[in-house]
Amino acid sequence: MGKRLDSPVKRFPGYVVLRDPITFPMYAAWEDAILDNAGTKGKRVGSYGVRYLPALLAFVAEWHIEGIPENPTVDNFPAAPHPADVIAVVAWLVGALNEVIYGTVKESEADTSADPFTGLPAGPMHT
Repeated sequence: MGKRLDSPVKRFPGYVVLRDPITFPMYAAWEDAILDNAGTKGKRVGSYGVRYLPALLAFVAEWHIEGIPENPTVDNFPAAPHPADVIAVVAWLVGALNEVIYGTVKESEADTSADPFTGLPAGPMHT
């Protein structure tokens, strides 16, 4: 069974269960969502949610959140009655998935020069 995440959004109580294990297609969908949202922080909040939904749907095996269908899709995921709260659900899941995928590393401890696949210092073939 995958990891259970409890919703902190008061208007959308409940929980989701993540798929386990994470597969490369899931990870690729996550990277695509991150790249699609690069530079959009604070702009067009609805578009932010829509661009993350395919990846979120790929990672979540079970939805048990009031107000969200049991088997949500991009087409039936609600944007109402309170769009800000729906975006809060999306933002919570984005943050939670970042922690699951990448772990929590203090910025001061992160080696940004390392190759993300090997952990070795980036060389001429990696730049």
